[in-house]
Amino acid sequence: MVFANIIRDHFPSMNRYLGLMRAASGPEEYVNAVSEYLAGWPKQKVESLQKVDGGWGPFEKNMQPMRLCTVADVTWMGDAVRRQLVALKDAGVAPNPELVELDLFFYIAKRVAQDRLAARPREDSAAPRQGAYRE
Repeated sequence: MVFANIIRDHFPSMNRYLGLMRAASGPEEYVNAVSEYLAGWPKQKVESLQKVDGGWGPFEKNMQPMRLCTVADVTWMGDAVRRQLVALKDAGVAPNPELVELDLFFYIAKRVAQDRLAARPREDSAAPRQGAYRE
């Protein structure tokens, strides 16, 4: 309930995509919901994130989201966001709201995958696909 209140009050655009993830009938719909969330980020949010992400974040230089193909890709991306957030905090740098939003989104996305998709037969590979991320 705490997350629901935080999302409703501070990240209202996130609700739709979380609902799509929860309603996903399989991994492909789940990954599509995550990809749609990232694709819906306005240019100014992406620019703000890219000021602190050092090029590692989930958006390409042209401000388009990186391609996610599997649940493992989503997990990898969420782990990368979490590592960046922790590194900034450890360095005494306050993370910007966009990074905090991504961390929250991917935390919930990971939980949804664990809770909703774990009981279903696996249709995706255990590792991210080759070429799913920029080099």
